[in-house]
Parts: sequence; C-alpha cells; structure tokens
Amino acid sequence: MRFPPSTDSYQTRSRAIATQRLVNIYPEIQPPNAYAKMAFIGTPGLKLFKTVGDGPIRGLHMWDDVLFAVSGEELYSISADMTVIKIGDIPGTGTVDIIQNLAETMIRSGEKGYVIEGGIVTEITDEDFVKARSLAYLDGYAIYTREQGRWAISKLQKFKEYDGLDYATAESHPDDLVGVIVSNREVWLMGEKTIEVWWNTGDSNFPFERFPDGVIEKGCLAGQSVAKADGSVFWLGSDFMVYQATGRQPVRISTHAIEEVFESYKNPEQAVAFTYSQNGHLFYVLTFAEATWCYDLATQLWHERLSYGLPNWRVSTVASDATGAVRAFREVVMGDAYNGNIYILDQDEYTENGTEIPRIITSPIIHAENANVSQSELILEMESGVGTGNGQGEDPQAMLRWSDNNGATWSNEVWASMGKQGEYGWVCKWTRLGMFKKRVYEVTITDPVRVVILAMDTKESVSER
Repeated sequence: MRFPPSTDSYQTRSRAIATQRLVNIYPEIQPPNAYAKMAFIGTPGLKLFKTVGDGPIRGLHMWDDVLFAVSGEELYSISADMTVIKIGDIPGTGTVDIIQNLAETMIRSGEKGYVIEGGIVTEITDEDFVKARSLAYLDGYAIYTREQGRWAISKLQKFKEYDGLDYATAESHPDDLVGVIVSNREVWLMGEKTIEVWWNTGDSNFPFERFPDGVIEKGCLAGQSVAKADGSVFWLGSDFMVYQATGRQPVRISTHAIEEVFESYKNPEQAVAFTYSQNGHLFYVLTFAEATWCYDLATQLWHERLSYGLPNWRVSTVASDATGAVRAFREVVMGDAYNGNIYILDQDEYTENGTEIPRIITSPIIHAENANVSQSELILEMESGVGTGNGQGEDPQAMLRWSDNNGATWSNEVWASMGKQGEYGWVCKWTRLGMFKKRVYEVTITDPVRVVILAMDTKESVSER
C-alpha cells in the first residue's frame, strides 16, 4: 500500500475520527507527470540577520534603505551596511503598528503614538489624539481606532496634528472596534460583531464614507489577527472561524477540528498574525500563546509551526502594519518574539539560528475495515543522501513510533537512517511492525538536513476479522 503520510493538521476532539498532523512540514501539489502527486517540504530555517537590543522584536518596518525595528522599548535603525543605531524609546509592550507618509514615520504602542522625523522620535501630544488602539494609513492620513466604535484621522500628511471633529463611528452595530486595516484602498474597520468598509470620497468635512454594501455580518475576535495579502483580508472571527475576504465577501478557510482547538485556548483574543510568500506559496500565519497555525493559499491546507522548546513559532511578530513579512535588502526578515534577534527566512537553512527544528508527521488512521493487519515493512519515501558530511546530521535519522489506540498510548521509538551524504539510493525503512486493526504512525526528524517526503509504502497481509 502506498499513501501520502498526511495532508494537513486535522485532529478532532474524538481521535477515533482523525489524528493527522503536519508540524514544520507543508504539502506541495506536484504536476500530473511527477513521481508523487504531493510532496511534503520542510519549512524554512532562520538565519541570524542582526541582533538589536534585548527584545522582543515588537515590529519591523522598511522605509527606503533603512530597516526600523522596535526591540523591547527601544527603536533602532539598520542600514544596508548593517550599521545599527538606536534612535529613541518606544515605551510599552506587545506588537506595535508602524506607518509612514512622505516625510514621517508613525508608531502606535499601546494607546500612544510616536513620530520619527529627521531621525528624532517624539511622542504625539496633540490633545485630540485619543487612546489609539490600532493604526493604518491611506492617502496621507493616519487612521486609528478609538473606544465606543469610533475611529479618527490625522490632518493630511501631518501625523502629529489632529482635529477633534475628524472622527466617525462604525454604527451598523453597537459593537466595539478591535482593529483596522487598509486593503485595496479601502478602510476595513474590524468590530467585535460586524465589519464596516469605508472609502475616501474626498469630502471636505470628513473625507471617508461607508460603502452602501460595506457591512459584513462577521466579527473579529483578535485585532492583531488581521492581515492582508494578494488582495485578500484575513482574520480570526468572533465565532473562532478564520476568514479570507476577496472583495467584501468573507469565506471560511478554517476546519472544524482547528476551530475546536482555537476555542480551547486560554486567550484567543490575543492572537497575532502575518502573511508571507516564498517559493510560490502564500502563507497566513496565526499565532496563539499555545501554538502557531499556518494556512497555505496554494493548497488551502493547514499545518503547524513550532520552535524547539517553545509552544509556538518564535517569529510570532514580524509585520508592523498587517502587510506581511518585511522584505529588507532582498531578504525576507522576521523578528523574534522572545529576544532581540532578527532573522532571514531561508529555505536552505535547516536550523533556527543553530537550534534544531522538530519536523513531525502524524499519519491518518490506517485500517482494513476492522480486519487484522500484519505489517512487515514501512518505507518512508523521501529525498535520501542528504547528510551534512560531519557533525549533527552526518547520518540523519528519522524516528518512528506508532499507536494502535488513536494516540492514547504510543510504542517505543524506532530509528532509521535517511542516508549519509551522497547515499542517494538509500531506503529509510522499518521492519517487523506487528499486527493491528487500526494504527497511526508518527515520524519525527530533527537533524539539520533538507526534508522532502513523498509517500509511505507498507507491506502487509490482511486476515479475517
């Protein structure tokens, strides 16, 4: 029997239905004449780009040839020659929003705003700038949300100046605003129960007006879960579903199993998200305190990201204005949510700054309609001969364990070689696997080598029930 080891992460509350997981591995659909219909690719590693401050990295923003980074409560600039300069202080904790106009950069931290102009950071002291909760930019205006469903704008091209009358209220439903994002020159006001979409009409009294059909009857649970890419807006809904909207039509992209998991988390309203593209894939990455989930628009499937020793992926904060991962000096860069490191996301790097990456595949439930299955051999079809030549990964190993009771208990670990460097004909194989009615296999790889898996092959015999 030959079958794909998994297709996505889909573990239901009842493990008797589904148990499959993909951790730090994502599927990629292949053309019709390829050897396998689907390949499973190891996620990129993290190569150190620069360390700034003590961290965490709360936001990154690229302007011209300078990368801005908020690390802890400090703001740094990084130039193309890797010169790091501390510009000033940005008090607060949590993810920041960063926008820019023709001459200024503005940062929202907590409910306060700061402006960088001429290399100097100053706090916004205008009394009409009131308790900003989220920040976006359009047509020369800083747009920020306030309390009681209100949102306001700066004066044109002047992030430091505000008029107390330049505000509006999202009134289609009496709910509070949790975030704002600009997509396709539309202002999306993310409410707890509804979303309103406005546009710039140029009116001299207040330049923005709601579209006639600009009310979406879906709410947003986590304001920092809002992100955009490829003309779409993504968010975690107040019903624990994840939505993608192209135009103004929301489409559910999460699954029942994932939604059950989201609802079990302690503080799901604190989730943060970003998007990034690499090698033809566009990913929406959603991080909670307990885990990181990743949706691939190319396959419309979910997998998980995980850093060694942590419950989630350490780059849970990268973007500063919901536009996605920052591209700096021709590289995709991401910030560490636990320290002051900034990384390059590198497909040819197989560690996270020297720390191993756990790659886990848990198979679907294997069965023969309740008949007894005696399995003599399991082969993991994969790219072999990928050893490092010396050190860890010289003889890379794949660790197998299995469960015959839907993951309640597991067997001892059994190891098999993936092939030393140049051993391209090597077969990663386990034998004498015993008898079962239902079985789940789990393969874990932690060596710093390229991981490309094609399928699982088994040899077995089936007896009467």
